[in-house]
Amino acid sequence: MRIAAFQRFPIFDDAEAAADVILSDLLWADAHGVDLALFSESYLQGHSYRQSLIERRAVSLDSPVFLSILEKLAPTRATAVIG
Repeated sequence: MRIAAFQRFPIFDDAEAAADVILSDLLWADAHGVDLALFSESYLQGHSYRQSLIERRAVSLDSPVFLSILEKLAPTRATAVIG
């Protein structure tokens, strides 16, 4: 099993732009035979200790934004763990 860990600067408040970078990384992973691609726990939405900001950035698993991200990443082969 080949594993790749990606550490990227966060793209705050733009999950679609973050998904574009993740897609690029997953395409790289596929080209290099990576089976498991790991992304930091706060990459997709950024990290905060402020409750109001956490609530604003939260995305429901059945939201159009999240479903769009899943659809965008679906063609890739590597399993992605996006913290």
